[in-house]
Order: sequence, then structure tokens, then C-alpha cells
Amino acid sequence: MPRGGDPCVPALKASQTDQLTGLPNCRQILGLLDEALAANEDTGSGLCVAVIDIDHFKAINDAHGHEAGDAVLEHFARSCREKVRAQDDLGRTGGEEFLLLIFPRLRGHRVSSFSARPVRV
Repeated sequence: MPRGGDPCVPALKASQTDQLTGLPNCRQILGLLDEALAANEDTGSGLCVAVIDIDHFKAINDAHGHEAGDAVLEHFARSCREKVRAQDDLGRTGGEEFLLLIFPRLRGHRVSSFSARPVRV
């Protein structure tokens, strides 16, 4: 084996990551959702799933071009990563759509705090 570990690890990580945002890609975040739903079924620990769509994204792309749209997606992903807790998962499902998996720490934990803070771009 070459020095530095398993050579398959970078390829695996790349296959699970959205190239533009650095977030888990659609396949990866949906896999994490499946795992979370199965775990929730077993433990009843709770799970909140938020589907996030960037408003007026098509208009940004049409008016300013794909480079501007890409910059919006990168900024949005970076802003969300700063706000999402370490135990939660955020991924890009495609286009301007994202999926956020929120795992409550305690029964009755309020999950509305993230959704109440829109990200302005």
C-alpha cells in the first residue's frame, strides 16, 4: 500500500461530495437520510428534515450568468455550514435545492431556530 493511507479514500470522498459547494452530494445526503430514518425507527430519537430552496435563483442565473449563480450557491453553502450544528447534516440535492437533517439532542428540542434565520445573499 502506498504511503499516506488508502488511495481509495480521496476517490470515495470525491464521489460523495458536491464539487461546487463541498457539501454532501445528492446521493450522499439521501443515504444519510435513509440511515437517519432507520435509526429513528429503531430508537425514536427524532429527526427534522428541512428542504431548502433558494428563492429567485433562476432569475439570478438568467440576469447575471452561471458564474454569479455558482457564487450564490457557494456563499449559501458556506453561510449554512457556519450555522448548522456538528451533529446535523446538510447536503445539496441539485440545482439550488438543499436538504438539512436536524437531529434533536433532547426530546422537545426546538428545531425552528435555523429555519427562522434566512440566509441573505
